[in-house]
Amino acid sequence: MKSLRDILKEAEEKHIAIGHFNISDLVTLQAILDAAMSLSSPRKKVPIIIGTSEGEREFVGLENAVALVRAMRKKYKWPIFLNADHTHSVPKAKQAVDAGYDAVLFDGSKLPIEENI
Repeated sequence: MKSLRDILKEAEEKHIAIGHFNISDLVTLQAILDAAMSLSSPRKKVPIIIGTSEGEREFVGLENAVALVRAMRKKYKWPIFLNADHTHSVPKAKQAVDAGYDAVLFDGSKLPIEENI
C-alpha cells in the first residue's frame, strides 16, 4: 500500500483533495470508511485521513486509535491514515509518533505570535 506521503503527492499533482475527518468513536470511523467505500470503484479506492485532536486522543486512547485504523486498513486493504490533529506541544507530538500515527499537525495557535511564527 502507498504511504500517506505518496497519496498526498499524487493528490497535489492531480489537484484533488483527500478528506480529513476527526473521530472520537468507532461508529464515526466506520461511517467515514463506509462513505469512502461507496465513492470508490474496484480500480480506485478513495483514501481518507482520520484525525484525533489532543482531547480525542485522551478520550479514545492513542494506542486504541492506532489499532482501530490499522485493523481497518488491513481488513479492507484501504488507504486510511491517522493524523494527530491540533497537537499543541512537542511531547504530545512525540507520543503520537511513538504510538504509530502517520502524521502530526502541530498547532501553535495558543502560543504568542512571535513563537507561533
